Amino acid sequence: MIELSLNIVPVPKQRPRATKTGRVYTPRETADYERSIARLVGHCPAQLGALALDVSFLLKRPVRTPKSMQGRFMKAGSRGDLDNYIKSLLDGFQRGGLVPNDAAVTQINAKKVYCAIDEDPHIEFKLWSLGEQVTLETLLIDEPNDR
Repeated sequence: MIELSLNIVPVPKQRPRATKTGRVYTPRETADYERSIARLVGHCPAQLGALALDVSFLLKRPVRTPKSMQGRFMKAGSRGDLDNYIKSLLDGFQRGGLVPNDAAVTQINAKKVYCAIDEDPHIEFKLWSLGEQVTLETLLIDEPNDR
């Protein structure tokens, strides 16, 4: 299992762009972010087999947040879709060699949270192997059997 905190401002994956000639490319901000993630996780050993990811994206606090809200909090907002944050993180993992293919991640628990008053934006994650073969029964938790 790998458990890390990456001191980088989370960036959601942007849509691919196309030039007038039809060449498709990834926007610079997204590509730079994925390269930064790759550098930060490049020292970690590659994780093989079916993988599970538990991740928290800690975003910059909105300017108009009351000072009475000292700790971390969740709030629906327009800071990017959670799935786009996950996509860019997994692409960075793949680029850095942490996972051979981001399709190997078969289980994800993710949340988008605003930072506490004394925190900087960052990413906290745990990535672990579920083993080469995972049965459906091991993934079903508290599923009633009386159907």
